[in-house]
Amino acid sequence: MKHIIQATFSFLLVWLPVSAQNLIIPHIVDGGGWQSTFVLTNTSANPVSATLIFHQQTTDNGDTQPWNLTIQEVVSTSGMTLAGSSTLFLTTSGTAATTTQGWAELNADPAVVGYVVFNDHLPGHDDQEGTAPTVGSANRLMVPYDDSNGFVTGIAIVNPTGSPQDISVGFRTTTGLVATGT
Repeated sequence: MKHIIQATFSFLLVWLPVSAQNLIIPHIVDGGGWQSTFVLTNTSANPVSATLIFHQQTTDNGDTQPWNLTIQEVVSTSGMTLAGSSTLFLTTSGTAATTTQGWAELNADPAVVGYVVFNDHLPGHDDQEGTAPTVGSANRLMVPYDDSNGFVTGIAIVNPTGSPQDISVGFRTTTGLVATGT
């Protein structure tokens, strides 16, 4: 009996699905000339599923609400299947007259990695473009930046919980000096 239970338990472990990962895309934008393109890559040889959930910023202090963002390539971003070793490109419509910003959750198999590219190609203006990777919770994050020659670096931070969080920021100059703040 002991061997049957052990064999059954071992068999069940082999067939348990790999748990999903919950990642954050800290900044997306759509409308007013802006479009966002989500790039999701399945790094495994097997088909996997992924779901994108969008949150629209509603106030200047960062409050959000669920966002039914229109994606050109799919009707729904829930339960999408990515073939083995494939990349899926999903683009927002960008047709709204006003600009809307927010963030997204990516709930997917651990083999899925991704990022978003957001761009503004308004006629008569210089093109603008940015990117944001999918990231998990982190206690520390390093972001290289270059503010020389008119370049500007922006950093988007999302708190997906309902609780306030403290954030400390440190800057290291090319001479090695460090300035910090909260």
